[in-house]
Amino acid sequence: MFGKKSKTSDMESPEEMIELLRGGFVNFGGSQSGFWHEALHSNAALFNRCLEAAFSDELPTAWRACYLIDNTTEKYPELLEPHIEKFCERLPSLSNSSQKRHFARMLTRCVIPEEWLGTVVNTCFEWLYSQEPAAVKVHCMQIIFHAGKKEPDLLQELKAIIEEQWEMESKGFRSRGGKLLAAIEDQRKMNGNS
Repeated sequence: MFGKKSKTSDMESPEEMIELLRGGFVNFGGSQSGFWHEALHSNAALFNRCLEAAFSDELPTAWRACYLIDNTTEKYPELLEPHIEKFCERLPSLSNSSQKRHFARMLTRCVIPEEWLGTVVNTCFEWLYSQEPAAVKVHCMQIIFHAGKKEPDLLQELKAIIEEQWEMESKGFRSRGGKLLAAIEDQRKMNGNS
């Protein structure tokens, strides 16, 4: 069914997309990623239905929808802008690691509204101290780093967490952590702390 579709106009309805996601036979990577990006970009109803699915607790449909939203908004960031507060609000209640990874990844590309910054940063710290996969933690570290540019105390706490978890975490965590440790040091020097 999906493999025969070649244009975004071939997608008959938002519910057709959700059924494809539910069925698990959607090829939304590789050569098909362009189809999905354009379909969600050009069809507001499709994007909004995918967003609704991403916010749901229906697994694995929710994380598949998160993947589509994440990758589409990376290409078309203007699609994410009106929904940032919804992502911030939903973040603390997520329980699925795949959803957490995609929500956090999207928020690394956003300016988090001041009124949601505390909620988002606290959630990121909680996830850093938990048993979340490194794929979640690296995005949490990035969010905290961005927030720490305004609140330098956050950078010191982030530095402590990275150093504390260094030996027990994955190569991915250490790769991002090493870059952030260097950036924290640079930020400290810029702030005039020797």
